[in-house]
Amino acid sequence: APALALGSMVHLAAMHHYRRHAGLDALDPTEAMRQAPASIAHQYSAAVAVWAAYLARVEATGADDGIEVLDVEREFEARIGGRLITARLDLVYAGAGGKVIVCDHKTAGGDLAAEIRSYEESGQVALLDVFGAHVVAPIYGRAYGGVEINAVGTAGQDPVVVRRLVTPPRAWPACGRAPMRSISS
Repeated sequence: APALALGSMVHLAAMHHYRRHAGLDALDPTEAMRQAPASIAHQYSAAVAVWAAYLARVEATGADDGIEVLDVEREFEARIGGRLITARLDLVYAGAGGKVIVCDHKTAGGDLAAEIRSYEESGQVALLDVFGAHVVAPIYGRAYGGVEINAVGTAGQDPVVVRRLVTPPRAWPACGRAPMRSISS
C-alpha cells in the first residue's frame, strides 16, 4: 500500500522534526526517512518531496512559530469505563495562551479540508479529546485547547498543509460519559 507507506514516512519525518523543535535527541527528518524500515522505504523519494513542501509551507505561514512542543509520539494511558485504554499521541504542544493542543498528523492525496471534516465524527478524535482534556492537560497543569488535525497533502495540492482544531463527537457511548464539550474551530 504505497499511500500508507508514504504516510508512515511523513509521520517519521514529523516525529524527528518536532523532537528537534523541542530540543530533544532526533535525526534530521530526511535522514530519518532515509533510514526507514524497508517496508516503507520504497516511498523515500515521494516522501522527501512531500516533506520539503510541508516545511516550506510551515515556514512561509509561521505555523510552528510560538508553539512549545511538550511531547512527540508519547503513549498515554487512562482507565475509561473500567478498561485500560492507551493512545500514542503524534504531537502535544502549547499554543497561543499556553493551552495544550493534541495534534494528529494525517496524510491525504485529495482535498485536505474534506479530509479534516471526515475525522470530526470519528471515535479516534473523541478518544484524543478525552486524553487531551483528562490526561495530558492535567500532566502539564495547563488548560486544554483541543484536538488539531494537521493534514499534509501527498499529491502536490496547494496548500500542502491545513491545520484545524476539530469538534469531536458530542457523545461517545463507548465511554459511558456525558456528552463531550465542543471545541470551536
